[in-house]
Amino acid sequence: VKDLFLDSVTVSETDMVLLAAKGNPKGVHTVQDLTKPDLRVGLADPQKSALGALCDRMLDRMGIKDAVLKNVKTFTATADFLVTDMRAGALDAAIVYRANTSKVGDSLEVFSIDNPAAKAVQPFATGKESKHKQLASRLLAAITSASAGRQFESAGFRFLAGSTEP
Repeated sequence: VKDLFLDSVTVSETDMVLLAAKGNPKGVHTVQDLTKPDLRVGLADPQKSALGALCDRMLDRMGIKDAVLKNVKTFTATADFLVTDMRAGALDAAIVYRANTSKVGDSLEVFSIDNPAAKAVQPFATGKESKHKQLASRLLAAITSASAGRQFESAGFRFLAGSTEP
């Protein structure tokens, strides 16, 4: 669909991370650990969620998708539901965005995923046929302002406004 849009701007990005219970009783430190037997894993649904699609692709490329899927107890439409399930003790581990973990450090462990595919990028582009290009330009200016950047960063995103989408 790229030909339907004007040039895009990358606004922000966030990493995919592993969540585990406080104290990490199941010893989950890496994505490969999600293949351990008797682990209750939560993932976002690859058909209903960008996180789910990214996670599905990453696990497939790592060659561990089938082994992880054996442990999946729930697929959710959003990472927020996974965080809630983790806090309730219904899961042992989940993959979510770092931006979803900004307020859970007191009750959950957060582990970085060492994989270049473990990242979500948030682009902004205006449709070439849009009747509201000027309005979209004003929205982009607001989104890419310094104050908006501080808000993105406080929510767990890296603010990249102004970089061109590859």
